[in-house]
Amino acid sequence: MEAGLPVPYLSKLLKEGMKQRFKGSYKAERIVEIVTKLDSLMTKTDMEIISLLGGGVIQKWQAVLHSNIYNMIDEEQSKNEEFIFGDIFADIFPVLKGKAEEMAVTANVRTAEQILAEQARNNA
Repeated sequence: MEAGLPVPYLSKLLKEGMKQRFKGSYKAERIVEIVTKLDSLMTKTDMEIISLLGGGVIQKWQAVLHSNIYNMIDEEQSKNEEFIFGDIFADIFPVLKGKAEEMAVTANVRTAEQILAEQARNNA
């Protein structure tokens, strides 16, 4: 990723690597296809993502999606085995984005609660 490969080339390499590793498993190939189309941060390092987030270039849900996309897909597929075969942008993206937005809000709430608890302990 640090080589700065263009996303289409990286996507092609990932797909070829997955075909070889999983001997043509359509599910594995489909998951890679989903991730390469929906994770706009897949070629970024953690430091680049932090910088983009801090600069307001990306939203927190995008960073959450990037960090959790494989787990999210796995969770949804465990509920519905056909999940990964839906239309990537019409069916899959809204579900994953919604989960990422929820997680981003929950992370903010937890952080605020932790700060308030720490302040309360310090003031006691």
